[in-house]
Amino acid sequence: MKASELRGKNGDELQKELEALLQAQFGLRMQHRHAAARQHQPAEEGAARHRARAHHHRKRRRKMNEQQLPQRPASQEPARSWSGA
Repeated sequence: MKASELRGKNGDELQKELEALLQAQFGLRMQHRHAAARQHQPAEEGAARHRARAHHHRKRRRKMNEQQLPQRPASQEPARSWSGA
């Protein structure tokens, strides 16, 4: 829109034009945010996959450590005191 067109409008027409432009700006801003949110979804899926893999490796390492520890016979286990002493 040219400046000469804006100069030819009265206050009410300018107000309506401003509201229409602000509404269009809001729509474009929301459209941009939704597009940005969609771009981040694959990264979140990758993070979930990474957490699952890390959990698997921790569980596997814990299991291997338990297998490597020598098992004590029940008669050699220390007595446990629950009296708080």
